[in-house]
Amino acid sequence: MTGNQEVDWRVAADPADLREYDTFGPWIEPIRSVEDMPRAFRAHYAEHAGAQFLLKVPREDDRADLRPGMDLFAAVLAFHTEGLTVLRLLDGAIEQQVAVWRQIVATTYSTQLLEARWSLLLDDGTAIHLDLNSAAGGDLKPAMTYVLGCIVAASSPGWRAQLAAVAVRDAFFASALNQLRREVASPVVPIHAERSNRLCRDGRGRPRLGNGVLLLDAPAELVIVSRGEPMRSRFFPSHGSLVTRVPYERLTSYTVSPAPPHGHSFHGLTLRAASQAITQWLLDPPTAVVAALDARGVQRLAPDSPSLDGWTGLR
Repeated sequence: MTGNQEVDWRVAADPADLREYDTFGPWIEPIRSVEDMPRAFRAHYAEHAGAQFLLKVPREDDRADLRPGMDLFAAVLAFHTEGLTVLRLLDGAIEQQVAVWRQIVATTYSTQLLEARWSLLLDDGTAIHLDLNSAAGGDLKPAMTYVLGCIVAASSPGWRAQLAAVAVRDAFFASALNQLRREVASPVVPIHAERSNRLCRDGRGRPRLGNGVLLLDAPAELVIVSRGEPMRSRFFPSHGSLVTRVPYERLTSYTVSPAPPHGHSFHGLTLRAASQAITQWLLDPPTAVVAALDARGVQRLAPDSPSLDGWTGLR
């Protein structure tokens, strides 16, 4: 492309489209007026103008591949007092997902280098996912905090067991603990910690390295910090992180599956909230986690043997 061609398309662009194009990036932006609403979503502005948070999520494209006047935003998020609406632009049409707060039973936030995903897990077993650039996660954070404030109910009096804090010696998990203590209602007690790089076996009995895990007991929720995958090949480092926040009051039951005598090395902890199931793999028995769940009156069921078969830990 020559310099004259570069000037031509910028000169020909509508000034409003050019301003939007020049500010386009990976960040999630607030919508404060109808003019801020992306053109493809503008017909929905009136019904969401009074939202607690109204945000627009950019396409996952490089600005160099786009031009003024194109649809630069993939989704709009509206956080109301009663629930969340997600509007997505798919093949030129707007698709809508709606969830009221009572339907959301847990949240997860995962990162893998510059890729991030925020997920709302619903009581019917489905989830609402939002993919974003991890560098833009801070722009979404106030709205994420708002959601957690809406779904995390206070536990009933007398809930707390006397759970001793365990040492957290792994630097990755120690850093995550410090961050979460600034975000989660105190006291935040580490009750199960496994360092990374412990020797273990995958479902075929082959040697692998555990990625570690940290479980935190808070007044109203159980928080799980992991690398996303329970183990890996010794030849591949782990760059991912996953934070799962589960309000105790949303849980209906749980199971613990002991590590089998042959095959993989992991115990399986499965948390259930209606039709939603969250499984975390652990090298050590989750004794303190069981105590925390029992103290909240969460029903323990016989395990149904979740399986690591077919999972190799090779990324």
